[in-house]
Parts: sequence; structure tokens; C-alpha cells
Amino acid sequence: VHPLGTLKGSLFCRAGHPLLARGPLEIADLAQAKFASVHMPDVVRDALTGLMAPHTGGDFPLVFECESSVVTREFIFRTDVVLLACREALLVELECGLLRELPVRPFCELGNKTPLRTEIGIVRHADRTLTPASELLLEYAMEVAAKCLV
Repeated sequence: VHPLGTLKGSLFCRAGHPLLARGPLEIADLAQAKFASVHMPDVVRDALTGLMAPHTGGDFPLVFECESSVVTREFIFRTDVVLLACREALLVELECGLLRELPVRPFCELGNKTPLRTEIGIVRHADRTLTPASELLLEYAMEVAAKCLV
């Protein structure tokens, strides 16, 4: 396993979402919210459940989980569901004003220690020889990761 870095996530919603009118949010402000995401790692789900449980009385309220980021975004555009995602996956939608990042104070204060993060790495068999094309792809992935990940 070759660690590449951390991809930090955040919470996003459609422009005009009622939570945007509240200004900086606390975890308690999200108690009635429903959430969507592409596949969420168990470690992220468990951390969010721990943070939200005192306010929701139970599990993290993930109501929509889909492997297609396109379908997930379309769902968010048409509902008041909050999206968990990394900023890099939503640059166009954010730039166009279709989506907005929710300012949740505890997540902002945690910075790179936020539970909305995923460790990214490359896994390969140590005993296998890579093809030249695979070596190029691996090098490129590491270059991109060095620029994008924390």
C-alpha cells in the first residue's frame, strides 16, 4: 500500500436551501437534515453517527447513497437533502452557483482532522512487475495526488 494523502470532504446543498439562511451552522442545526452521498466508507459513517447521535437519537440519516455522482447531484438539485462530497468533485456546480458549501463550524475548526475525510492510497501486489503503461499511470496518479491531497 502506497499512501497518497487525505481527501477532505464537506457538506453541500442546492442554492436556495433553507439551511443556507442560518449562517454558520452547528451540528445540532443538522438534526433534521437528511443526507446523500456516493458510497460512504464505514469509518466516515461511524464518525458521523457519533457526532450526530446526540442530536438525532440514532444513526446518521443517510437517505440516498448511489455510486453515480451524476445521479446523486441531480437528486440534490431537486431536494433539500444535504450532500457529503469532496469539493474537487463539485467544482463546476459550485462555480456556477448550483451548489453551495454549508459552513458547519465544528467541521471547519477540525480542518484536516474532520471526520469528512478519506485516506487515499494505491494498493498493488509487491511481487508483480508493472507494465510500462501501468508505471506511467502510477506516476501520474502520484503527481496528481501530490497537488490535490493533503
